[in-house]
Amino acid sequence: DDFIAPAVAKGDDALHAWIDGQIDEMNKNGAMQAAYEKTLKPVFGDDVPARDILVETK
Repeated sequence: DDFIAPAVAKGDDALHAWIDGQIDEMNKNGAMQAAYEKTLKPVFGDDVPARDILVETK
């Protein structure tokens, strides 16, 4: 199973920017939605919509 839970030390702007870029790409190519559908939707059902869980970057 895959888990996606990045953490960044305060002040590590380069890593933060890289992670934001990866999140953007995963949102664009549908990987985030697919991961939600596979791992979280079976647990939460319709009680917790994807928009309440998935992350978007600025």
